[in-house]
Amino acid sequence: MRLLSSAPARIFATLAEADNAAAELATGETEGWTYTVIPDPKGSGRCTIEIRDEDGRFVSKLTS
Repeated sequence: MRLLSSAPARIFATLAEADNAAAELATGETEGWTYTVIPDPKGSGRCTIEIRDEDGRFVSKLTS
């Protein structure tokens, strides 16, 4: 099994790319996990997706 923490680290290149990935992850979500797009605070346009469990606890930060 591949864990999120072992995935290759590459940041989503655009906000649209990250939005599409977050929407795909959320499709069919039945356990209450959330996938929130976090834009680069430096304004580069790159993004990551923050994953939180049903209790709002941080699980991981997803990069493509």
